[in-house]
Amino acid sequence: MRRPLVLCAVSFLLGALAAWLIGQRQSTLDCCDSRTPPDGRLSGTLDDLLSEDTLVDQDTVDERWNAAEVAPGPHPGSALPLPDGGAPSDEYTVKGIADRFHTTASPHYPRVRAQVWFRNAADAQRAGLHRWDA
Repeated sequence: MRRPLVLCAVSFLLGALAAWLIGQRQSTLDCCDSRTPPDGRLSGTLDDLLSEDTLVDQDTVDERWNAAEVAPGPHPGSALPLPDGGAPSDEYTVKGIADRFHTTASPHYPRVRAQVWFRNAADAQRAGLHRWDA
């Protein structure tokens, strides 16, 4: 009967000691952070936060994201479609399917689901595809 009580008491004391140590460490970290006021509350507005120099330039992020999201296609100058079949970027306007390609002038363009996208008709012809009306 005494053993469970002793184990329970030891567990309680170890937990209390761990909580106290974590509290001491947290208070030490709080005092060393120059951005946090002494009372622990953050001051300023969202505009102040967004105008700080520590933020990343959004144009640079957009350029890297756009470059990373275009998956190269099987032909030079081509790109794979997005999962929904859409163009990987605004630069790609020519849809390639089988041995044909469709430009925006094609009456079938809205209905065709591209297997590969090209920037222009010349790139599609260099890849060996033929115009939809040829």
